[in-house]
Amino acid sequence: MAIPKYNEFMPTIITCLSDGNRHTTKELITFCANAFQLTEEERQRRLPTGRQSVLANRVGWAKTYLKKAGLIENPVRSTYCLTQRGKEAYQQGVENITVEYLRRFDSFNAFISNDTTQNIVVSNDNTNNEEITKSPQEILENAIKQINHSLADELLTEIMKISSSDFESLVVRLLIKMGYGSMQLNANAVTKKIW
Repeated sequence: MAIPKYNEFMPTIITCLSDGNRHTTKELITFCANAFQLTEEERQRRLPTGRQSVLANRVGWAKTYLKKAGLIENPVRSTYCLTQRGKEAYQQGVENITVEYLRRFDSFNAFISNDTTQNIVVSNDNTNNEEITKSPQEILENAIKQINHSLADELLTEIMKISSSDFESLVVRLLIKMGYGSMQLNANAVTKKIW
């Protein structure tokens, strides 16, 4: 099973908090992972940066959206509970808790109008279905990754155009910029041209 979309975690978070107790972020993540029967590999899968698990990231975005809509609150740092609005949403049925449902609330709409990723993340347009499954942070990291790959390709293309002696000079200058020596120490590091 694939790790669910961030918005698919929203009903599960409401269900977890429906017991009336406060729950930590860690408890919410564990509850969601168990509810979706995620494997250990899926629970441990990391974002491209490696700083956070995909699961924690998606649960985090689900919490953010629910909080911005006023369905949950965190009275104590990293601890969450249902608001009165959240309790009402739970009573109406958690399967109804979608991004579209959250748009009923002005606080959520104000948040979305300031969100630069809104066209990708909450779009109803299914032309980019893969992007809709990702959290805003994952979308940003993937965009950065694509830019870096494109830049690397362009740089390699330009480097392939230079002569071997210019390439050798480029490598020496790069090593110096990286802190390996100085121009004075490496004055004779480049092979002299023989005409």
